[in-house]
Formats: sequence, C-alpha cells, structure tokens
Amino acid sequence: MVDLGPRVSSLIRFVPVFLAAIYFGGPLFLLLVLVVAQLAAAEMENLLGSERMWSARITLVAMPLAAAYGAPHLLFLGYPLLLLEPAIALFTRRADVEWQSVMQRWQATVLTAFYLGLFAVWPVLRGIESGREIFLWAVLVVWLNDAGAYLIGSRWGNGGMVPQLSPKKSWIGAIGGLVAGGAVGAGVGSFIGYPGFSMFAAGLATAVAAQFGDLFASFIKRTSGSKDSGSLFPGHGGMLDRTDSLLFALPVALLLFSSGLLG
Repeated sequence: MVDLGPRVSSLIRFVPVFLAAIYFGGPLFLLLVLVVAQLAAAEMENLLGSERMWSARITLVAMPLAAAYGAPHLLFLGYPLLLLEPAIALFTRRADVEWQSVMQRWQATVLTAFYLGLFAVWPVLRGIESGREIFLWAVLVVWLNDAGAYLIGSRWGNGGMVPQLSPKKSWIGAIGGLVAGGAVGAGVGSFIGYPGFSMFAAGLATAVAAQFGDLFASFIKRTSGSKDSGSLFPGHGGMLDRTDSLLFALPVALLLFSSGLLG
C-alpha cells in the first residue's frame, strides 16, 4: 500500500497558491513565475556545484517579463551578461583562477539560463485565448500523469525503464501515467470546448513531454549525485522536482493550442 500522507501534506500550502495565481493571472501569476524560477535556479546552483549565477538569475527575470509584456528588448537585461560572463569572471577574479574552472562555471550558467528559461512559456500560455482554462488543463494532465505513473509503478512496476537515471521508474508506471494523462485531457477538454479524441491525443502528447521533462531533471540530479533537487517540499524534494515535468509539458500544450491543430 502506497503511503501518500507525507507527499500530500507537503503540498497543501503550495497548491492553492499555485492554482489561485493561474486562475487570477495578471501580476500575481507573473510574480509566481518569477519566484518559482529563482527558487529553481538556486537549486540548480547547488546541483551543479556553482556559485551564485548572477547572469542566469537576471536572465530568468528578463525572459518571463519579456514574454508577459511582449517586450523582447527586456532580454538585454540578461543575455549580454550571460555571454560576457567568462570575460567578466577573468577580469574580476584572482590571477590564479584557471580558465577551465571559469568555463565550467559558465557552462553551468548557460545550462541553467536556457533550461529554466522555459519558465518564460508560462506567461505566454496564460496569455493566449482561453489561456486560464488551457493552463489549468495542462497542469491537471501533468499531475494525473505523475500520479498515475507513481501509483501504478509503485504497485506493479519493478523498475528497468531507465535505471541509470531513475531506478524506480518502470515501463508499466510510464504507460499508466500516459493513460491517465490522456484520459484527464479528454475529460477536462470537453469542458473547455474541445472534442474528446483530439484532447485525448493532446493529453497524451503533453504527458509524454512531462515524462521527458522528469527524465531530463533526473539526468541533472544523477550527474550531481543527488536524489532530489532540494528539500522545499518534504516527500517531494525541491521546486525543480515539482516543476520539471511542467517545464517540458507546457511548451507542447502551447504549440498544440496556438497552432490550430486541435480544431
């Protein structure tokens, strides 16, 4: 029997705020995106063994702002610093700092900025027509995918999917998550005016992306020798652990709903 107590109780305070920000949108939602991105960046710094990545941090403020307000010039707040960081580091540090260490830190910074830059998709998705409903639809698909994979995998799975990244993940769990994601996609989709079959396919595609997002984060964590990205949510890990699936899933949802593929 799977004990869900610790996993559920650790999210009681976060989920209502998260859902309320999505529902009301506006500055509250943008503030949520900015805070979540900065918390995830702090966890990436710990995972990658890097000092404070100021250029990445600034970029992760600029990108959501640029996306939310349609102001690409705001990207100039971060990208020049990101590109110039190796030179800045060499000129402002001790003479005995090695070029190799500077480049390793820069690589970590660029990875963080571009990976977590996917948070900029959030205000774009929220801002399209029926964005509130579509965003909530995508979140429910991802959550049901995660829950289905966890419950079915814990009950019937025996690992073996990608043991080098996540020993507990199983094929039966992954399939269960996909079915759950597709089913909730079709079910909820009918309430927002989209036909059932196309929404099942959309839910399935979004769930697949969510699983790849989880695996990508697992790759980063395993490379750093960590099980979780942090300890912000007992039983769940850190902020990145809670948003890694959404980082890959929401761009897919944006593509599906903004391209006219769903009718």
